[in-house]
Amino acid sequence: MNRFALIVFLTSFVVNAYGVEKPNVLVISPEMCVTHIGKEHCQLEFNIKVEFQDVTDFCIVIDDPHFVDCFIQTDKLLKRYSLPLTESTYLQIKDKNDELLAAQLLSVAKIKAKKTRPRRNLGWVLF
Repeated sequence: MNRFALIVFLTSFVVNAYGVEKPNVLVISPEMCVTHIGKEHCQLEFNIKVEFQDVTDFCIVIDDPHFVDCFIQTDKLLKRYSLPLTESTYLQIKDKNDELLAAQLLSVAKIKAKKTRPRRNLGWVLF
């Protein structure tokens, strides 16, 4: 039992090769945008919450559309963003050495409207 407690304790402190800790918390809500097939893009409005155990320098990076937002000496972040997305892409948390700390997929779902037939009996039921 003591070995198990020691393993849990040691794995709770996640540090990469450069000594930069990975975020303890990365929450993105919502992480999916739904649009019709004919529309060019989907406007995704989402909240992001990032928490580190210690203060650190990091950037939020999205490749398509190109988006970078950096923070210096921050341990907690709660922010709202609005981005036009054309396809699913990853939101990445990177340190100042461009090392990946965390990533989350931002999904775009395209739907097709269903064509329904009009009801013919207009609410009357004939036996």
